[in-house]
Amino acid sequence: MTTESNKSRAREMIRRALDQSADKERYLRRQKSNPTLTELGLVPCKVEEIVDEQQPELFHALAFRMATYDDVYDDLFHRWEKLLKGAKVANGWSDEYAHWNNKGDHWAIKWDKFNQFLWLLQCFEYFSDKGYEVSFPASRSAAKPDLCVVQADKTEKYVECFFYTKWWGREHLLKDLLSALDDKLIIKRPHNISFAESDNPMSGKCDTPFVEALAILGDSLAGKKLAALRAAAEKASPQFVCDVGIIQVLIEGNGEYQPDLNNAHGNPETSWPVYVNEIIRNKENSNGLAYHHPNLVMVNGLGWDFQSSLDDRHQNFDLPASLDEIWIYRCGIDDKIEARNPIRLRSGNPRE
Repeated sequence: MTTESNKSRAREMIRRALDQSADKERYLRRQKSNPTLTELGLVPCKVEEIVDEQQPELFHALAFRMATYDDVYDDLFHRWEKLLKGAKVANGWSDEYAHWNNKGDHWAIKWDKFNQFLWLLQCFEYFSDKGYEVSFPASRSAAKPDLCVVQADKTEKYVECFFYTKWWGREHLLKDLLSALDDKLIIKRPHNISFAESDNPMSGKCDTPFVEALAILGDSLAGKKLAALRAAAEKASPQFVCDVGIIQVLIEGNGEYQPDLNNAHGNPETSWPVYVNEIIRNKENSNGLAYHHPNLVMVNGLGWDFQSSLDDRHQNFDLPASLDEIWIYRCGIDDKIEARNPIRLRSGNPRE
């Protein structure tokens, strides 16, 4: 199958998910009650425009959430509205936002980029709420850290906001699509095990393998197939739907439990140093941190693998000279950072 054919089949599945779960009145209400989010997010006016054949992306990620998330999530969108309003009045916002507002790579349209952008706003809020003067030192001609924070003693600290996601953002996208299609659809996969990129369509910078996997998934649920799987799950549950690389898609029902296929897991304790070293390598030569001191890298991440590894941290880490501190969080997209205590790695005194 060609790339365009796979995109077409994947989009058809997304349309079915919207037909199943989108609420047009709720979608319009959320646009009206969150005008900044709607404007800056380039949110389409109509549900029917969320999937646009003329755009390179499969669909508009933020708009899909606004249309399909239940009413209990209204506060989530209000929080994102508040985060945007707080940051857009800060010094340097225009230059910073230019990095996120490219329509071909827009924070609200690309799933992974949304989480990165939101983490930047959460970090801005964290220091702003403490009464510090926070600005965006972004430059269109030179690499600089994300934030400049003037502390109580009038000294400046430079903050880099890093959302560590690997391929877990695509996994969350898959969960949202499946939930919109049928809330009995689930995924199972091994955790904290290294896989070759060729075995995992979720990984890699290129979206092509993931789009192909979505197309195959869509075919497995097309027509009367989903109804047949639901019926089968009422006799024996769960029922196997298909593989998406290392991920199994299953459907649950009220039938007699039958063990699903092997779902072995690795050890989070051995994954922890791998994740930290990847974070250090990614940031040690990033955005001019070596020339901006004191500096702090604030890290958050999606993925059960990363989150669970934070409970098994039994190793010290020496930071390179370019980095002064790293704070590692497991903070949700609806949380304030201050409610969570980070793991702190420091230069010269790597553990606290």
